[in-house]
Amino acid sequence: MDPFSLPLRERIGLLRRLDKQIKERWIQRRVVNATTQRKTVQFWNSEGTFVEKKLTNVFGTLMVMAPDKDGQMQRRSHSLYTRGSGTRGWR
Repeated sequence: MDPFSLPLRERIGLLRRLDKQIKERWIQRRVVNATTQRKTVQFWNSEGTFVEKKLTNVFGTLMVMAPDKDGQMQRRSHSLYTRGSGTRGWR
């Protein structure tokens, strides 16, 4: 699904629901992030071939920071990211 076609309220609502799920008393910092990207890739060759692809990607990140038993700050994160081997849509 194209995230640009959704109302901003709906996109932010998803991020708020995710943030609520990772909220714990002992967690001092939380980050929930979604970056959207729209791009066009074009290919031409000397034999006259032309190919155009329109891609929409969504890259998401969840990160939490909390002190360990010794009081040292620890960070844990997970990112949904691709280096071109696939694309990610909104749903």
